[in-house]
Amino acid sequence: FDGGTRVVFIVSWKGKIKKDTSDALFSQIDLFASFAALAGQSLPGGAGPDSFNSLDALLGNSKTSREWVVEHASNGRLSIIKGDWKLIEPGPGVKVQVNTNTETGNDTVPQLYNLQTDIGERNNLASGNKAIVKELTELLQKIKDGK
Repeated sequence: FDGGTRVVFIVSWKGKIKKDTSDALFSQIDLFASFAALAGQSLPGGAGPDSFNSLDALLGNSKTSREWVVEHASNGRLSIIKGDWKLIEPGPGVKVQVNTNTETGNDTVPQLYNLQTDIGERNNLASGNKAIVKELTELLQKIKDGK
């Protein structure tokens, strides 16, 4: 789930960045391409294929950034966030660690959450939103395939 990845990121650059907040989708891997752009450099071929230039969002010039982000959980499962939606791919394993009462993210069926209305990821909406599940599953597969 999102607990370890949805964290505050603070950027400060006196005279360059105005004080503001943003909900732009951003990943720390975007620092690679963003800092290269800041330095007026391009990344070498094949370097940082999953890093997006998010400099405009970092500088406060845009309220948007990347279109999607992939998360990789310690259980090996991948999830993808796009817009308000988060899809966790299905996979084997226990759903809850008994000793700590911690949800693992494992389930034999896809999990789909609307993060706008359910940030705690409590209500799996996959069965009623098959088109969104299909779209995000296909996008995640294209990313895995490197396309």
